Amino acid sequence: MKISFLEFKNGTAKQDRAKISAKGFSTYSCEFKDLTRMLNTDGAFTAFEFLNGVRKNENVIYDSEIDFVTLDIDKGDKMDIDTMHIHLSKMNLNHILATTSNRSNKFKYRILLEIFPRKFSNSDEYKEIYKDLEKILEIKIDELPASQIYYSYANSYILSFFNGSKKHIITQNKVTHYVSNNDFKVVNENMTETKANALISSLGYELKRDGTYMKFSMSPNDTIPSANAYFSKSRGKVMIKDFSTSGFYGDIIDFLCQTQGFTKTEAIRLCYQFL
Repeated sequence: MKISFLEFKNGTAKQDRAKISAKGFSTYSCEFKDLTRMLNTDGAFTAFEFLNGVRKNENVIYDSEIDFVTLDIDKGDKMDIDTMHIHLSKMNLNHILATTSNRSNKFKYRILLEIFPRKFSNSDEYKEIYKDLEKILEIKIDELPASQIYYSYANSYILSFFNGSKKHIITQNKVTHYVSNNDFKVVNENMTETKANALISSLGYELKRDGTYMKFSMSPNDTIPSANAYFSKSRGKVMIKDFSTSGFYGDIIDFLCQTQGFTKTEAIRLCYQFL
């Protein structure tokens, strides 16, 4: 794991940090759990690397994989830092939480979430991660660019969990790229009509019947969706079809399960969200 970090003098005031955060970032290799020490130091950090250590949008190095994401929670009125810690721990996700400039304000904090290493092609693709994370964290998250830095503060209130798993981050661009470069056939050969129906209902999607197919709306609010998952009685398989193009979409679920560590439910949920 790598991190870009700029250490400040002890006690550097919040209003003075922006003036000295434009350059001087160094890249360090460490374990995710080691970031707790950094969060208890006055400084600025990001998961991305900057060319020559100079922080600018055009200097973000996208060729390097990132191993964690940082979320800035400014309006945590639904979950304070302690509640979020319990929430993430129950989800078995490795994380570190830390308060910001005001240690006593437990509704304003940072979330560092360990992810499976991956690259982003640009800042717009990176910002798509927040759509996925908002759903699982049940909290509003600002969509910040890849060049965004975050301040750490000595004596922060810190909570951590390292015995779980990393979070999969799959953005729409990545799914679309995979879809456009593959010929999709079967989603899940073992998914029966009953199981498919139960899964779709559990995810909150409306079941639509059309002849020999059961079609599943991408969104609970869609009346005639442009893309659906459906169970083909004639072929006995659950499939995904995008009606805006020709061909079937489905092997992406096998791809996610076999090479990315997803469960079938997680993979299907992803397809409903992005395809």
